[in-house]
Amino acid sequence: MGSGYGYSAYWFARAVGEGGEVHLTDGDPENERKARDYLGRAGLWERVRHTVGDGIATLQATDGEFDVIFSDIDKGDYPRAWEVARERIRVGGLYICDNALRAGGMDAVTRSDDRGRGWGAAVDDHNRAVASDQRYLTTLLPIRDGDLVALRVR
Repeated sequence: MGSGYGYSAYWFARAVGEGGEVHLTDGDPENERKARDYLGRAGLWERVRHTVGDGIATLQATDGEFDVIFSDIDKGDYPRAWEVARERIRVGGLYICDNALRAGGMDAVTRSDDRGRGWGAAVDDHNRAVASDQRYLTTLLPIRDGDLVALRVR
């Protein structure tokens, strides 16, 4: 959820191999064009299913379980993303969430508009909800703005 131009998808698409499938979502149609170009040049676009729109709604509309769900959407939506994602990950699968320590960095704090307001509290609520789910073994990796990684163990 929240693919941008497909940098993370590049690595996921390589990992899943020729028979695998990576679902990307992003609200900006320009990012689909960038992802198509970037992943196409890498020979990986055939493994990708890209949807322009809300990542959470797309996940809800997509059938099946997932090996990995990676979230990098607007940070205020993180708690809702977890609510939808947690039941969709197979045992042994991962939930990974970017910007889990700094809520998208200082940009969210210094913007002149309201975008980003409340993100810190939303990310904190999200992190606590993930960590308290006994079906997952969860850690925060203190790299860049932090990555939360949760392994579904039951």
